[in-house]
Amino acid sequence: MAPRVLYLHGFASGPGSSKGAWLARALSARGYLLEQPDLNVPTFEALDVRAMLATVTDALARDGRPAVLVGSSLGGFVAALAATRAPTVASALLLAPSFDTARRWRAALDDEAWAQWQREGSRPYPHYNRKVTLPLHAGFLGTFEGLPAMPPVPCPVTVIQGLDDALVPPSLVRRWASENPHARLLEVPDDHQLLRSLDLVRDEALALLAAVEAQA
Repeated sequence: MAPRVLYLHGFASGPGSSKGAWLARALSARGYLLEQPDLNVPTFEALDVRAMLATVTDALARDGRPAVLVGSSLGGFVAALAATRAPTVASALLLAPSFDTARRWRAALDDEAWAQWQREGSRPYPHYNRKVTLPLHAGFLGTFEGLPAMPPVPCPVTVIQGLDDALVPPSLVRRWASENPHARLLEVPDDHQLLRSLDLVRDEALALLAAVEAQA
């Protein structure tokens, strides 16, 4: 029985994103169905990272087969969290995982922008999957409270990180990998989207799936 493989999209993205759609086609050619849960929960405007995590763990609980998680950016952070909570997660592939998100996001906003966000209750962000600008609620960063900023992953995990990533510092991911004995870090000459590294993403996902099948 083939393992499951789930793709967890990033912030302001969704099922059928360019990376997710490409990977779905690539894995389908090898006989794998790529599941792509919608992590805009409960809605993008009211986005809650804890609800994102619950969506993934609930999806994993519906099927007892071993699963490989592929998580991009914020989805990579959620994948790391899910791996610590769902026993069916056999391995993970993290693509420019957005660790320490709340602290970095707050630091990127000056005090005036932060105060305006809190005062007005929302801040507009482009939603790349829907191709519209939507208001994100002011409590979003608060939904990270109580969650580890750099979650340890107890299963085999491969991380692909672009050296030209302007959103997630490669040094941060390097430090996380050094603290996780199950982690294998691949640094590539690419940016945050990793669109120049899609063949590597496919190959690493297939390698993880093959390893899970070999252990079955």
